[in-house]
Amino acid sequence: MGDRTCESIVGCLVGTAVGDGFGLLYQGLSKRQLVRVYPHLNQSQFLFGRGMIYDDTEYTCTVAKLLIVSAGNVDIFKQDLGIRLRFW
Repeated sequence: MGDRTCESIVGCLVGTAVGDGFGLLYQGLSKRQLVRVYPHLNQSQFLFGRGMIYDDTEYTCTVAKLLIVSAGNVDIFKQDLGIRLRFW
């Protein structure tokens, strides 16, 4: 695998984690609800001003691991994904 491909994959994983960290508190809220609940959206609402990852990042990393482990075998991928999601 080339350097550019590796960088793209890492960028995808990091981008997912960043988006997950910023979006976690606001997930499922309308714009009206956001303004009411979080009037200062430019300030972090997390403990100590830090973000955190959640299920979106965990799911993405799980799929990435399974893509590597299954080595292109769709049946292995489906089976392993089913097992991991069942015990999530």
